[in-house]
Amino acid sequence: MEHVKSGLIIALVGIVIIFTLQNTELLNVEFLFWSFSLRRAVLLFVVLVVGIVTGYILSASRHSRLRSQDSRHSGKNGA
Repeated sequence: MEHVKSGLIIALVGIVIIFTLQNTELLNVEFLFWSFSLRRAVLLFVVLVVGIVTGYILSASRHSRLRSQDSRHSGKNGA
């Protein structure tokens, strides 16, 4: 199992290196009043992280809301 895990990590690192080398073009990004240049790979990584964080926050919020609804319903049924 340890060899499979190591192999997957090496493959993932290889894919990231290839992706980064193929996406080195500079892009001009304009957002509201800001304008800056970024490498395409960096921009895609930032968008990925923002998406992951947003998904985590929305998921945690939904789970929290569902748990509070469950606790309210279980309190009414227990009385």
